[in-house]
Amino acid sequence: MAREIKLMKSSRWAEREFEKGSVPTSKTIKRWVQDGVIQGRIIDQSVWVFASERMGVASAVTSHVMALIGED
Repeated sequence: MAREIKLMKSSRWAEREFEKGSVPTSKTIKRWVQDGVIQGRIIDQSVWVFASERMGVASAVTSHVMALIGED
């Protein structure tokens, strides 16, 4: 069964992935999405990140792991 890919606000994603006081700015996260560092979307100037994204883990690795455990 296909996994539903969900988007989350970039600010919430950053709070989840970084320690308090180390959260990157929204401008930085937007640049990461544009440069392909993390997978996400820019919709009407708002930045959204796929909930499956993990900082420090390549998106391709995350995708392969999810496929192996049957969550793709």
